[in-house]
Amino acid sequence: MVDLWNREVLGQVEVGDRPSGGVVLPGDTDYAVAVRGEDKIVWVDTASHRVVGELMAGIGDGPFSVVVSSEGRLAFVNNTASHDVSVIALGESREDHRMIARLPVGEIPIVMAVHPSGETLWVGCEGSHELWVLEIPPDLRKAEAAAPEGAHGEPTEVAVLGMIHGGHRDSETWGLAQVRATLEKLRPDVVCAEIPPDRWERIWTDWTERGAIEDERVLRFPETVDVLLPLAVEMGFEIVPCAAWTQEMAALRRARLQQLEADPEQAALHEEYERRTQEVEQRHAA
Repeated sequence: MVDLWNREVLGQVEVGDRPSGGVVLPGDTDYAVAVRGEDKIVWVDTASHRVVGELMAGIGDGPFSVVVSSEGRLAFVNNTASHDVSVIALGESREDHRMIARLPVGEIPIVMAVHPSGETLWVGCEGSHELWVLEIPPDLRKAEAAAPEGAHGEPTEVAVLGMIHGGHRDSETWGLAQVRATLEKLRPDVVCAEIPPDRWERIWTDWTERGAIEDERVLRFPETVDVLLPLAVEMGFEIVPCAAWTQEMAALRRARLQQLEADPEQAALHEEYERRTQEVEQRHAA
């Protein structure tokens, strides 16, 4: 089990406005973090916890996260507002890191992953509902050395639980009591929850110090307020906030809702969608 009570906060690093995703670079000496509010990538020394450099040239609008290629020679940045991916060649030193490409993708690229083969970058685009698969040129890749036998250790067991938010209050089969009983049975070390990372510190402090929650988004999720937070204190597991909700996504959602209201054709499509959804729900209930 993870012991939350004997942890020590080593300090806070000021990197800029609205930092979001980041990654430890090869060698473990630097942490690269995307600073969405200032359209830059910041290098943080993992030993001194100090900012030691930044890269702005070639970074698009709204950088959201950073991933590194499997061989450690490239870093990729998904720019959620300019709808593209910046490619950074990682040099031997911080001064050698440089931008080498900007790759257009779909609208609001929000999730990235390098395929285990190291040959492709997969990009999930929230705004256009697309999955882009980008080839990583062979000349920028090299084969990785095989890991020694037994180096991977024990496998990690992962359970995925689908949440129905307000529906938990009324459901007889997947209500709050069932969610709590499931977590108690699984006894997790870590729970990844749909909580905005940039608001998690305040949410956890409010709960552990005052037993209250003021964050409006979290209050919409009874499974978090009534089950997850109390159990985290009771059982001692770690909560990792991983909601990928951004201001760009909120603006897109508002625009689409306004489009539904103003465009008769779109409104008719939405009405048909709602009708078919009800038919499916009725079949499930039967």
